[in-house]
Amino acid sequence: MTTEREWKRIGPIEDGGTVLGLCIGWLNGRDTLWATTGMVPFRSDDGAESWYPVDEGSRGYQLVTIEYGPPGVLIAGDLKGNILRSLDGGRSWSPVESPGRARPVACLGVSPYFEADGVVLLGTDGDGMWRSADNGRHWDEVNFGLLDLSVLAVACAPEWGRYEYAFAGTTDGVYRSRNGGRAWEAANAGLEGVAVSALAVSPGFSEDRTLFAATEEQGIYRSGDQGATWKKASQGLGDGGINALWISPHFESDGVLVAGTSSGVFRSDDGGERWASVAEQTPPVLCLVGGTNAVYAGVVNVGVLRSTDLGKTWVPATQGLSARNYARLLSCSAKALVAVGSEEGVVRSDDGGSHWAHVRVPEEHLPIGSLDASEPPDGPAFFLASTFEGGLIRSVDGGSTWEQVGGEANGVRSVLLSPDFEQDQTAWAGTEGGEILVTRDAGKTWDGVGSPCGGEPILRLAASPGFGQDRTLFAGTFLAGDGDRASAVRVWRSSDGGARWQAYLERESPSAWLSLALPPSTTPGAYNAGVFGIGSRVFRPSGGRRVEEVISPDEPVILDLIAVPCNEKGADLYAATSQGVFARMKGAERWKSVSEGLSDELILCLLPSPNYAEDGLLYALGVGSILWSLETK
Repeated sequence: MTTEREWKRIGPIEDGGTVLGLCIGWLNGRDTLWATTGMVPFRSDDGAESWYPVDEGSRGYQLVTIEYGPPGVLIAGDLKGNILRSLDGGRSWSPVESPGRARPVACLGVSPYFEADGVVLLGTDGDGMWRSADNGRHWDEVNFGLLDLSVLAVACAPEWGRYEYAFAGTTDGVYRSRNGGRAWEAANAGLEGVAVSALAVSPGFSEDRTLFAATEEQGIYRSGDQGATWKKASQGLGDGGINALWISPHFESDGVLVAGTSSGVFRSDDGGERWASVAEQTPPVLCLVGGTNAVYAGVVNVGVLRSTDLGKTWVPATQGLSARNYARLLSCSAKALVAVGSEEGVVRSDDGGSHWAHVRVPEEHLPIGSLDASEPPDGPAFFLASTFEGGLIRSVDGGSTWEQVGGEANGVRSVLLSPDFEQDQTAWAGTEGGEILVTRDAGKTWDGVGSPCGGEPILRLAASPGFGQDRTLFAGTFLAGDGDRASAVRVWRSSDGGARWQAYLERESPSAWLSLALPPSTTPGAYNAGVFGIGSRVFRPSGGRRVEEVISPDEPVILDLIAVPCNEKGADLYAATSQGVFARMKGAERWKSVSEGLSDELILCLLPSPNYAEDGLLYALGVGSILWSLETK
C-alpha cells in the first residue's frame, strides 16, 4: 500500500435527513437559511437550492432549535440544555454558559429589535423561560408569573412599541409578557389545559392584535385580542398533531397561514377559518420558516421542502443536505454493499456505492437496531435484524417480505450470521439482559445457548474466520459502574460455539462501545488473534510485545476496526476514529494516519470491498452518510 493515495468522495448514500429546526436571515442581499439536523448544522446561501455543513465547533451536540439575529448572530440549543452561538453566520460555533438545570432547549425567539437590544428568549422543557440581553452570551431566569415550566413555543410580536409583547406556549396553554419576557401572565381563556406546540403572531399585531396557537391534539386556535381569549380555527385540519405555524408577511391582505403537522402540510387563505391539505403523503413536518421569496419546511427523513407560491405547492430542496443516519456498512455477497440506519432502514448498492436502492423494511419494525446479511450466488439475500422493540425479524427473499421470529425474544441488541451461514444456517442474537440465542435453521426457531455474564447487555457478537473448525465466538458486554467500581467493557470467548464462556479482556470505559477485528489465524486450536478497540486504545489479549496500543498521541476515539488480508498469512489493520482513519500494516511497529483527502475527520465505520482481492478498495462511512473509497493496492 502507498499511503500517499487519497480518499475519493463517492457521495452521500442518500440526501436529506430529519431537519429539526430552521431559521432564515437576510445576508449579502439574499435569503440565507440554516438547518439543525441532530448531527451538524447546515447552511444555504441560495434559497435551499444547495446546502453545506457549517459544523466547526458544533460536533457532539444534538442541536434541535436555531434562531437568527441580524447582522449575523446565530443561537442554537440542544436536547441536553447546551447552547451554542455563532457570530459569523454559522461558520464557527462556540458554547456559552447554559442556563437552568440541563433541561432540553425546546424553543428560541429573538426580539424584533435584536440588532439594537440583543434580546433572546429561550424556552426549556421543564425549567421555564430564560432571557438574554447580550446576543445570547449570558442568561437570566424569567419565570415570574409562569406557572407551567414546560415551554414548547415562544414568539415575539413584530412591533414592540409601548408594550414589548412576547408569548409562550406551554403544556397548559399560552402565557403573555408585556415587558419583553421579564414577567408573564396567563392568557388562556379558551385554552385551559391545552398543550400549545407552536405560535404565530400577525405582522400587523399592533393594529389587529391577532395571533395563532397550534396544539398537539386539538388543532389551531385564534385570538384577536392579544391572547386574552381564544377560539378554535381548525376546519379541515384533520386529526394530526401540529408542530409548526407560518404566517404570511402580508397576512392583513392575503390571510395566508401554513401549518406543519404530523400528516403533512395544510394551508389557509382566509385567516385560519378553513384549511386544506397541500402536501399529502409527506412525512411529519417539524418546523416552518419563510423569506422574501419562499416558504421552507423541515420534515422527518426527507430534509427540506420549499414552496415559492405561499405554500400552495411544495418540492424537495435537499441537494447537499447530507444528514441521514446511516451508521454501518456490510457486504452480503461478492458484489453488494449494504448500509444500515436506525430510522432510515436498509439500502443496498450493486455498483460500488454510486447508486443505492431501498430494501423495504415495514415501518412498524423501525428503527433497526442491528442487522446482518448473506446472499448466495444463485439466490436472494437473507437478512436478520433486531427491531426497535428488541425483537427479531428476518427476510428470506432479499427484503421483499419480512416476518417476526424468535418467539418471545426481546431486548435483542446484536445479531450475527455464521461465517458459513449458507451451509450451517446458524445465527446468534445477544440481548440487553446478557442472554445469547442461537438458530440453526436460518431463524425459524431459537434456543438459548448460555450467557457469558447475565445482566450485562451484549454489545457485540463475532465469530472467528475459521469458526467451522475452531468453533470460537466472542461476546462483548458492558458492566455499568456501581459506587467505587468504574464502568467497563468486557470481552468473553467461547471455544465450543457458545455453550461455555470464559473472560478474555476487561478494560475500564465510560462508553458502552466495542470494536473488533478478527484477522485470519494459522494457529491450531481456539482462535486467539483478535484485536479489540475500547475507547482510544487497541488491545491484543493474545499477548506478545504490545498488548495495549495507542494509535495516536491525540488519543482519538476508536469507532471501528477491520482486518484486511495482505497475504496468505497476515492482515493489515485499519481503524475508523473521531480523527480520521489510521492503519497498521502487517509487520509495522506503529499506526499511521491514512486520512488524506477526507474532508471530515469523524469516520463511523470501514469496510473492504466485496471484491477486495481484485480491486483493493476500502470504503469509509462518515457522518451524514457520506461514503468514501481508498485504493490500497
